[in-house]
Amino acid sequence: MSATSRELPAPWRAFLADVDRGLTNPVEIHCLGGFVAAFYYDLPRPTNDLFRRLRLFALDPHDLALSKLVRNSPIDREDVAQLARARSA
Repeated sequence: MSATSRELPAPWRAFLADVDRGLTNPVEIHCLGGFVAAFYYDLPRPTNDLFRRLRLFALDPHDLALSKLVRNSPIDREDVAQLARARSA
């Protein structure tokens, strides 16, 4: 997983800034699934699945695809197809 510097949109940015201010030690959040696909790889659907001390990590595209194919639901297969289209564009 790699750290990201992409700017988070509202409401995530404000929420996580509040979380960050409340932390006394460094914390890493490793995100996967729909949030990563939608935010980092521009998947065109919403998801319901983030500073000083809080760092956000995301699966790389290959690991994200593999994690979705394990469950192999129709929406996960469509997410992987969209991810492949986005990566080849």
